[in-house]
Amino acid sequence: MNIKIEHQLSADKVLACSKTLIDSLKEEHSDRITHLVQIWNENESNFSFRLSGFNIEGKLIVNKDNIEITGTLPLAAMLFKKMIEETIRNHAEKMLKECKEGKK
Repeated sequence: MNIKIEHQLSADKVLACSKTLIDSLKEEHSDRITHLVQIWNENESNFSFRLSGFNIEGKLIVNKDNIEITGTLPLAAMLFKKMIEETIRNHAEKMLKECKEGKK
């Protein structure tokens, strides 16, 4: 999984909003996401969770002009790769839009 989303927010603002991304994704999909672990170190977060029984691991990096989300999916989840990526991308884009509008 490799997702890159451009933004035009200040580094501090996008970092603060990004720190809520994985938690809010879990909240929105609480019926499918469990065992969430997220560890931040400056502008990078290592995360892991179970999605519908699949173990997902990844990294979220907040850069000056984009957010990068990379991760590994188990072979059995590859059939759902596009759906997983689209869900994460849509959620991240929504979060950035809300940050830009001052809603977060």
